[in-house]
Amino acid sequence: MDSKQMFATFVFMAMALLPTTIHAIEYTVGDDDGWTDNFDYQAWTSDKQFKVGDILVFKYEVGKHDVIEVTPAEFLACMAFSEPEPPVTSGEESITLLSEGYKFYICGKDDGKHCSLGQRLVIDVLPAINNINITQEPSPSPVHFHLLN
Repeated sequence: MDSKQMFATFVFMAMALLPTTIHAIEYTVGDDDGWTDNFDYQAWTSDKQFKVGDILVFKYEVGKHDVIEVTPAEFLACMAFSEPEPPVTSGEESITLLSEGYKFYICGKDDGKHCSLGQRLVIDVLPAINNINITQEPSPSPVHFHLLN
């Protein structure tokens, strides 16, 4: 095998290993129960791996609940001390996870009472590289090699 053929073989083998598809997963927080109080969100997250690019969908009754992303201290206190952005109150909110690390969400209704009743969520968002689906491309036919020569 000459150097051009070796290079072509290397390129095609390397291309077969490159990621070809990125799959974002959409999670409805709480599944069929949605975003509500008296729900075990820690159990809900136990079998999930959240990654950058995934989407959290909060579904809840408008006026009864809201969604606020908070700091760890605010999460523990069940209260948003300062809100850089107003709480989400649409009844169905999609939040794309844009960075890795821990994310904290609470319901701020009734001065944190809903949060105290379990309506709070903490997740650990992993890097997007773990969200890549690597697929094996078929081996190139000899015609491909002749095109490179």
